[in-house]
Amino acid sequence: MNDNPSVAIIGVGPKGLYAFERLVAEFAAIEPGRQLIVHLIHRDALFGTSPIYHPELPDYIVLNNAVGDINMWGTRPPAPVGGPGPTFVSWYNEMLAPDVAITDADYLDRAAVGRYLTAGFKRILKHLPQGLDVKCHVGEAIDVDARDGRYRIEIEKPDGRKAGVRADLILLATGHTPRLPDREADKHREFAARHSNARFIESAYPIVERLRAVQPGHRVAIRGIGLTFIDAVVEMTEGRGGTFIRRQDGSLSYRRSGREPEVILPFSRAGLPPVPKAKDLSLALRPLRFCSRSVLERYRRCGDGAKVDFDKEVLPLVELEFEREYYRRVLIDGDWSRRLDACGDDGSRQRDVIRAYHAAFPDAQPFDWKALLDPIETRTFATGREYHEFVSEYLAHEIQQAKDGHAKSPAKAAIDLWYEVRCSLETLLGFGGFTPESHERLQKYHFPRFHRVVFGPPVINSEKILALTRAGLIDFGVAIDPSIAMDGDNGLFILRSEHTGDCPVSADVLLDARVPDVDIERDATRLIRNLRSKGMIRSFENCSVSREGQGYRPGAIDMSRGTQFVITRYGEINEDVAVVGIPTENNRVGNKTLVPGEYPGRWARQVIAQVFPDLARVTGARAADGSGA
Repeated sequence: MNDNPSVAIIGVGPKGLYAFERLVAEFAAIEPGRQLIVHLIHRDALFGTSPIYHPELPDYIVLNNAVGDINMWGTRPPAPVGGPGPTFVSWYNEMLAPDVAITDADYLDRAAVGRYLTAGFKRILKHLPQGLDVKCHVGEAIDVDARDGRYRIEIEKPDGRKAGVRADLILLATGHTPRLPDREADKHREFAARHSNARFIESAYPIVERLRAVQPGHRVAIRGIGLTFIDAVVEMTEGRGGTFIRRQDGSLSYRRSGREPEVILPFSRAGLPPVPKAKDLSLALRPLRFCSRSVLERYRRCGDGAKVDFDKEVLPLVELEFEREYYRRVLIDGDWSRRLDACGDDGSRQRDVIRAYHAAFPDAQPFDWKALLDPIETRTFATGREYHEFVSEYLAHEIQQAKDGHAKSPAKAAIDLWYEVRCSLETLLGFGGFTPESHERLQKYHFPRFHRVVFGPPVINSEKILALTRAGLIDFGVAIDPSIAMDGDNGLFILRSEHTGDCPVSADVLLDARVPDVDIERDATRLIRNLRSKGMIRSFENCSVSREGQGYRPGAIDMSRGTQFVITRYGEINEDVAVVGIPTENNRVGNKTLVPGEYPGRWARQVIAQVFPDLARVTGARAADGSGA
């Protein structure tokens, strides 16, 4: 290393911010007299946040998670510079002084989270330890070159000028990045370019800016019926001056402003909106009995090099977890409850007790978790209107289930165990523990279905969607996997769904509201494309054990286990470059949360050990005793 070592963090959204905070804390904890330069490279001047948490977002764009687990400071040593910082809840109550103090269970606007993160970043800068030189660069990192044992990072500034910085170590924290358009998107863009009345919007974010193209009276088709869809709908209604009114029966109604689109036509493969979260969803993870981390770790250790099949080996354990949670809540007390508890982790005994219970009470509702994931699997719909009415009733039912919460809805309590299950699954999913075929099915089939029913919006947002559906502003008539044609004579997009009568519906605007999955081979950013072309990074591949079968590439950057150093095209671990967050998704899980997690602390200790080798024993001891692990 040079006398003045330097580190660069590319992307200072939440994940980059957490890493920066831990690095500053680790540097402050070592003996004085050292020197370190930290380059922070971010697309705009709002260091610490990202477009989905932009501090100027309107207040009706809200979080999809309760705010109780947002804390950028953590509790593990070394302490943050300037002392322990506030959690989001304490910061909000102190700084914004709401009339009623917020609690951990509240859902708030994303702009407030952005202000919290940027305030935290400024707080760090005010307490920098002596010897730490932090340089903030506003612009897009577009290339990296290895030169003389160091790296030159090329940055394009907002005005188009180029600049370069040198660093010994790099952390890639680039977050969500756009993907190269597919052939269908190219056709839609070209069609809109040829027809002045047609609009094709390739991404919903930044949401206010992108949706300015939607004018009053437009018919808007939206691909994707997830959380981004909800943001877009609220922006085009409440954001245009419309108001939601609480009726005496507790439901919401909608009063038009006249500035809304004529109609919004959502569609997706499943054709269903996301399910709202339970009002009493706990921030703490519930313990698992059949597929806990320790159980799945034994699967991996005992596999003797073999890989695990999710559907055959793990899904049956997940089913047992669901059943135990459901019947534990149905059989609240008495002999049946004691018999269920006595089963322990014996799944066969548990099934025997459940069968005996239903034999004794044949009218009792059996638990069917698959029906919760796909309530239309066995149903047919003759017309779009029939399906639209079904979705309206379905949404109303799920809203009530969410309001009842886990305490009154055993089925919701059971299916929500997927939160805990998903965390355990990383034990096997990460670094190819599942077979390639199983990994692909888990990512493309199971994850989307569970995501819709478990990781949904707060109740208020589902209530808004229902109100707009009942008001006729949202029409689900072609929601199930329609075909998209283009009417060149009239400049319209034409949607048909064979699942709901195949009746054509037209739209002036086509909005893609899907969040693109990670895929570095199709990443549109110049940085990732240049790193790939130079062989500095490669895609992670889950290979078959024999190496003769078909492997699976889930889209993530290949990296080393634990340290998350990138792996080059030639299979070499580059300890100078690490990666965190979204680019590792589908090799890891849970990257889209605002919780800092363990890695920022681990990375910061790695950096100190690398730039100051004589201190490696100190940072290693801190890792060994569990502090900051």
